[in-house]
Amino acid sequence: MRCLRRPGVLFLALIALGASNAWASDPTWWEVRSSHFHVITDAGEKRASEVAVRCEQMRAAFLTLMQKATADDPAPLVIVALRNQQELDELALRGNLRHAGIFLPGIEQSFIVLDISNAPWRTLYHEYAHELLHANTSAWVQTWFEEGFGEYFSTLRSSSKGTDIGEVPAAELDFLRKNGKLFRLSDLVRVNQTSDIYNHNGPLQAAFYAQSWLLVHYLFDHGLINRTQSFFTAMAAGVPLD
Repeated sequence: MRCLRRPGVLFLALIALGASNAWASDPTWWEVRSSHFHVITDAGEKRASEVAVRCEQMRAAFLTLMQKATADDPAPLVIVALRNQQELDELALRGNLRHAGIFLPGIEQSFIVLDISNAPWRTLYHEYAHELLHANTSAWVQTWFEEGFGEYFSTLRSSSKGTDIGEVPAAELDFLRKNGKLFRLSDLVRVNQTSDIYNHNGPLQAAFYAQSWLLVHYLFDHGLINRTQSFFTAMAAGVPLD
């Protein structure tokens, strides 16, 4: 999930920024730096190193797939990897909305905050995809594209044999098959970060994420991904969807 700068979100970013020095000196917190990433965690040094390695792999894969793109962060990126969901819930301060991860873009500093317990890699890749999109777009893009882009890259798998991106996430496909009904395109493009659908956990939010993934996957498969910006520009200028 990508969050805009609002007072509560700004407060969260300041907490993370101010706490980084204290965490680094506390023996229960670890700070790890790789070539391109800065990770802070209370889940152990090994976990922090794994987060950094996974992000380095995704960064390299992204540059291979999108050769005209950049992976240079518009603002220094700090990844705060928390050891459980409770810590993330307490830090997020967003009512009953539960996050697995949050991306907080900023001018001087950007943050990814996520729960690192269990199998967190899809969440990590999703949130880092927000940062990569943020680095490569100078204009407004619609929320379905932001979240669909994150879901597309969240399926990354890297091994000694190579890296795969764009696999079909089983949960989303299963949900679409069982749900049996898609949003109309006119409804999908109207969803934004203030919409009830986006801000309330439940089947409508799940449908929004699943359909957003499906549409972005279609755009990549058909070589249409580079045409999306002209679509967003036209919509922002008031051109009717039809």
